[in-house]
Amino acid sequence: GRLGGVAGNMMVLSRWNRNLAFFTTGYNYLALILPTIIVAPLFLSGQKEFGDITKAIGAFSVVLAAVSLVITQFERLSAFAAGVTRLGALWDYLDEQDAEDDLDTEPDQIQISEEERTISLDELTVKTPNGERLLIRELDVKLPPGGSLLIMGESGSGKSSLLRTIAGLWSCGEGHIGRPPYRNMMFLPQRPYMIPGTLRAQLEYPGAGKTPTDEDLKATLEIVNLTSLPDRVDGDFDRDADWVNMLSLGEQQRLSFARLLIKKPAIAFLDESTSALDEPNEERLYAHLRKHRYTFISVGHRSTLLKYHTHVLQIGKEGSWTLLSCEELLAQGNEPVR
Repeated sequence: GRLGGVAGNMMVLSRWNRNLAFFTTGYNYLALILPTIIVAPLFLSGQKEFGDITKAIGAFSVVLAAVSLVITQFERLSAFAAGVTRLGALWDYLDEQDAEDDLDTEPDQIQISEEERTISLDELTVKTPNGERLLIRELDVKLPPGGSLLIMGESGSGKSSLLRTIAGLWSCGEGHIGRPPYRNMMFLPQRPYMIPGTLRAQLEYPGAGKTPTDEDLKATLEIVNLTSLPDRVDGDFDRDADWVNMLSLGEQQRLSFARLLIKKPAIAFLDESTSALDEPNEERLYAHLRKHRYTFISVGHRSTLLKYHTHVLQIGKEGSWTLLSCEELLAQGNEPVR
């Protein structure tokens, strides 16, 4: 099996390292043995003094070191050669992929323009990267500034895939996407990335915005119900901590919302970013977004999210979809597909 293959490979590697160690060690001792063998007969015959042996060994060692660079550094050179070989293989593979892309006769690629202040999707068809599965067919959505869209559907229907497509990570399909530049958007995943470093760095991540003061940070933490967080680092925003292990997933999600409030992007994408929160905390965060007219798109399963959005997009099977206003859906009393 695979474990046996790994074990066999390690045994081969160990044998090669053993043989290499024997060779290099013996070669190094050659500097002591060979000049002694050459000069010893002259010393025994009285032609040379004992100190000449030491001189010969020293001179031979200097010459040997100068001409033995490859031998003494053989292990490092081997590792370097292996690294170059792997990089070369990766380079060749990337060249092959570029060549395949150039020869690809598939004309259908999603076009993205970054001149919009909000999101507009025009006849957008989304497929999986290999093009084998249709996720969404000819979707038309225009989200006005201050609007909010909730994407719902069964598991695997393509909710998160739509966000990847808007971000530009997926391009297989047809249609056009208008959106702000990437620097003016912010994506909040279900499990936020906790960078190593200080509390200040955590809150300012990913940066590229106005540097907040300590009072700004405290006010933001109060909004997301994390007022006690600075106490864990004795009130020092510049103290390093292991945030991944210090914070629960729910606290990490609230901290991620704090980043959103600090950066104030033109549009935010929330991919089940409140899944670990109880309803009071979830309501607290979404109510703030609505009150301050943030433009955002959410992916979620809870029907309680409807009241925080202006529109809901329900993704069905075989690329089907339905777009309704949340007021209309709630008035109908229909339960959205989760």
